[in-house]
Amino acid sequence: MRKTKIVATIGPASEKPETLKKMLQAGLDVARINLSHGTFKEHVKRIKMIRDLSRQLKRPVAILADLQGTKIRTGLMQDNKPVNLIPGRSITITTADIPGNEHSISTTYKEFVRDIKVNDRVLLDDGLMQLKVVSKTGTTAECRIIDGGLLKEHKGMNLPDTVISAPSLTEKDKECVKFAAEIKADYIAQSFVRTSENVLALRNELKRRKAYIPIIAKIEKPEAVANLNSILDVVYGIMVARGDLGVEMSVDQIPILQKRIIARANEKDVPVITATQMLESMTVNPRPTRAEVNDVANAVFDGTDAIMLSGETAAGKYPVESVATMSDIAERAEGSEFFTCHERGRFNPINDSTEYSIAHAAYSASIEANAKAMVVFTLSGKTALLLSKRRPCAPIYAITHRLESYNRLNLIWGTIPVLNKFGRHGDEMVRNGIELLKKMRYLKKGDRVVILAGTTATIGGTNFMKIETI
Repeated sequence: MRKTKIVATIGPASEKPETLKKMLQAGLDVARINLSHGTFKEHVKRIKMIRDLSRQLKRPVAILADLQGTKIRTGLMQDNKPVNLIPGRSITITTADIPGNEHSISTTYKEFVRDIKVNDRVLLDDGLMQLKVVSKTGTTAECRIIDGGLLKEHKGMNLPDTVISAPSLTEKDKECVKFAAEIKADYIAQSFVRTSENVLALRNELKRRKAYIPIIAKIEKPEAVANLNSILDVVYGIMVARGDLGVEMSVDQIPILQKRIIARANEKDVPVITATQMLESMTVNPRPTRAEVNDVANAVFDGTDAIMLSGETAAGKYPVESVATMSDIAERAEGSEFFTCHERGRFNPINDSTEYSIAHAAYSASIEANAKAMVVFTLSGKTALLLSKRRPCAPIYAITHRLESYNRLNLIWGTIPVLNKFGRHGDEMVRNGIELLKKMRYLKKGDRVVILAGTTATIGGTNFMKIETI
């Protein structure tokens, strides 16, 4: 069984029912809805399709709604033609709404001139082109072209040396939060997070909408790396978003940062998704490059909870093959001698909750008893997450009667969510759950299992553990 989960972005290439069904059968665990693109109407259609297929196939699927955030872009070009930026020449960037040409281009960020400083770098089109600010006036900045190229309209603009004054939640983000609440998204990803305050602002907006959706903070800014510890304290999960991170920081730092971020998230019991260009060549080719295969495997070795596909499944030619390939690579990596699950079972001294103590004790018991499986009865999924973060070799069967927990748990490493009624009391709940797992052929007579549950069916109520032979 593959333990590392797969997140895949749903778009024009993967929105047909037959394609989505094959992706689910190939190993898709979490469907990402990129709210930077498409209309709400298009997204509603895709989400309904995913939910219908989930019921049809009797398998959970989590929905991850991804906010655009404060994405800065260039404006329109004259006659929609690209502009050739020649190194050594000058070009003006303006906040005025003008068509761009070889002398001046516009930006969508109205506070651009106020925020930048002389000598700040301006990176265009994912860092392919680089400018340096020479001077600025009220609405314009004069820049020298360092690295040139053909610049098309609406391309990304990164300001790695600049402190952005824009609010972390844009008006479009607030509309998308409302939408995420309406469609009952299982997770919401926040783009361009800089501080823990940014996350709290999103949480307040969710509360205002009476939506209690777990937040995944995307680590893609230098400030987010610097503030990682405080961000981890307030989020449910994080995403190592290597695209913009690799533009705003030196690209040779990314492998080291990835390992550090994943390690710190694991220490704090925070789920982590590794993302961006993992199988990029499969957007147009049926097989990945050797470097991409190594990239996916190394993310698994680093200890990530999930690995993500973006353009490969949203707009690529081979969405099903991309999911299947990623699944095969992850499962192969987990089965190798370089991946030893028990070595990751650290005790976390900063967590003194009853749930945590029981989860860690259950993890230790599973080793001593050579358990075939771990069975967790959970309402919110918290105990299953804490157990998952110990990285047991035995699979975790997380039994819940809440549909939202059933789907959300599908992001959690090594966890197989199971939907079942709890019963009138603890003994009946455990008995019914074990019988269902036997019926599903997850367990059989003679298997030794570690069971975690609560004497009362309340959130945070996990308070007992036992070892049982079926």
